[in-house]
Amino acid sequence: MMKLLLEGVATFLMVFWSCVAALMQEMHHGLTFPTVCLVVALTVAFVLGWMGPAHLNPAVTLTFAAFRYFPWRKLPLYVATQIGASVLACLSVNGIMRPHDDNFYGTVPRPPE
Repeated sequence: MMKLLLEGVATFLMVFWSCVAALMQEMHHGLTFPTVCLVVALTVAFVLGWMGPAHLNPAVTLTFAAFRYFPWRKLPLYVATQIGASVLACLSVNGIMRPHDDNFYGTVPRPPE
């Protein structure tokens, strides 16, 4: 149960700080793109260094289970925790930073050039 809780906290922190950095750059132009990358890298280093190994992503957890590095019986709980923590992090960022409709902090496909 403790590992599941840590997985949720790690996923929340990763998504939260990555989105905050991207929104700071998008809304206030307070961060450059390399600084946003540095924030994300430091967040990963902090989460993995402080909490230990975390999957942070349902696709990674599924792959570990497929290759028998992770038990299948734990997969649904971990995936639900990761998705729930990610959604909670995004809602928290939106609640704290109040982005406008034109402040998008995700990725979109580019048309072929």
